[in-house]
Amino acid sequence: HKGSVVLVAILHMLNGIAMVGIALLVVFVLRKREESAIRSASWQFLVVIVCGALLAYTGLFVSSVPNSYTCVISVWLVEIGFSLSYGSILLKSWRIEQIFSNKTMSKPRKRKRLKNQDLAIYLIILVALFVLFLIFATVSSSIGERDGETNAKPKALVYSVCVRENVFASVFLALHLFILLPSTYLCFKLRRVLTDYAESREISVIVYFTVLIEVIAFVAGLI
Repeated sequence: HKGSVVLVAILHMLNGIAMVGIALLVVFVLRKREESAIRSASWQFLVVIVCGALLAYTGLFVSSVPNSYTCVISVWLVEIGFSLSYGSILLKSWRIEQIFSNKTMSKPRKRKRLKNQDLAIYLIILVALFVLFLIFATVSSSIGERDGETNAKPKALVYSVCVRENVFASVFLALHLFILLPSTYLCFKLRRVLTDYAESREISVIVYFTVLIEVIAFVAGLI
């Protein structure tokens, strides 16, 4: 169908532009990592966040050619990318919350600060949790390809899409919310930070919209 081909081409183009932009962002962060704003934002985790987003976009690109292999690969890429990006956001926000006092969010606490090595360990645990459920979903064949048919007349169009069983879709939604809801709470607490750590305001917008999209996508998948 000509209209469908054009739409797919546009989506591929937009996805490609986003992937190129993300790759350039990695280069930018690496080149500017010694500047105070980038350094205070923990440039190592910024790179992880961006690379996670690149994995997720790659997964979306792979899923556009659905078959038994690409569907599994795309889910792995998207979920690992999600855990890397939003897991890093959660841990960065948690560290900022640990630095500042609850009352003013402007006076640093006198306590041991979490180092990058500490956050890296927690991030590895989060990613490992996602990998564990991905292994279960793959072994149980809960990720795969499904054929569908449009109501077009006079001749219906047959198409294929990548799907997950509702049980594992619910599990992954729970994992996403396990990261997103604490991130939302921390972003709300950090809204008054007025220092180099004020990136939490931008992070909060991203997290709020992600939660909304996650819930809408899950409900739509059940309809």
